[in-house]
Amino acid sequence: MSDGKKRTVHSAEFKAKVGMEAVRGVKTLNEIGQQYGVHPVVVGQWKKELIERAATVERLWRSVKYEEVYLKGYGTVTELTLGLVEYFAFYNGERPHQSLDNRTPNTVYADGQGGGARIPDHVGVRTGQRCSAAIETMGVA
Repeated sequence: MSDGKKRTVHSAEFKAKVGMEAVRGVKTLNEIGQQYGVHPVVVGQWKKELIERAATVERLWRSVKYEEVYLKGYGTVTELTLGLVEYFAFYNGERPHQSLDNRTPNTVYADGQGGGARIPDHVGVRTGQRCSAAIETMGVA
């Protein structure tokens, strides 16, 4: 940098906090930038990223609700949990995604062609053997 300042690296939590304040629209980007010591252009970028990610998450949950939850009407939390494990195995491994050129997320991830994130499986920890048995039955393990 020409001004001799070191570049500041902000945590994801900090970016989300500042970005959410910008999304709320109570203050201008300049005011938020001054408050947190961040350039207003950067605040605007963080705001834009949050909005884009929110749209992606909303689309995912719409798919989950209409393709799985509403169709099956689960009676218990355990049934719902096991059903969602099965659905996400299908969603990531078999269901083509228009936004991924009709490829599956697993294919895109395996090919290293962008997109996707490895998310730790915390479901198995909570549901124990039943979840493990369901996963083995689906051939996911």
